[in-house]
Amino acid sequence: MAELLPLLHLPDGCSELFGFPSTHAADVAAVATVAWLVLPHRFNWLRAIVVLWSGTVVFSRV
Repeated sequence: MAELLPLLHLPDGCSELFGFPSTHAADVAAVATVAWLVLPHRFNWLRAIVVLWSGTVVFSRV
């Protein structure tokens, strides 16, 4: 990635270290939170799947 940095045109005042937050990650995290709070305890297996799915999506957007 460092070798691509000279090819980028960055306007003055912009840093290459930060970007926009991923709305995909925020949406999935919100769905996982709601699922965790709404689903009854007998669906713990589904809650775990939703949290793992959320973690995978959030991690892939970093």
